[in-house]
Amino acid sequence: MTNTYTPPTREQIYQAFFALVSSVQIGSPPALAFKTTSRRLKSWNQVAGEEKPAFYQLLGADSFKKSYGMPYANKLGLELFLFVQQPDDNDLISPLLTNLVDLVVAALQPAATDELQTLGGLVYDVSIKAADHREGLMGNDAFTVMAVEISTGGLQPDH
Repeated sequence: MTNTYTPPTREQIYQAFFALVSSVQIGSPPALAFKTTSRRLKSWNQVAGEEKPAFYQLLGADSFKKSYGMPYANKLGLELFLFVQQPDDNDLISPLLTNLVDLVVAALQPAATDELQTLGGLVYDVSIKAADHREGLMGNDAFTVMAVEISTGGLQPDH
């Protein structure tokens, strides 16, 4: 009897990641942290204030490594765009942004019993590579772009 492993497709991985980050909660009682979530990016100025905070997931750069006799080891890149708006001109906007970044980082931490974030066994690990913040030049709006890398052990083609 042969044990065959069918690796997940990219789309299965992207959907699982999107579901995880989209479900981030904040406050007490807990509520969804993002009013808008999508995998189709809008410009920060096309997202109305009442639609923020907003989360957008886009594809980033992928890398591949081939070892003789083994499937490609893939690293899938994602870019996460987090948009916020501070309606009060007298309040700082950076705490809104950094709180959302911290919530995403916490959501991507592995469970206490695991050493790696595997998206429920779909991938080897998920890691955040960088967070680039933009504030101060857009009035009451600001955003962060987070670079994420997802390590897989090989992928099945999407059909």
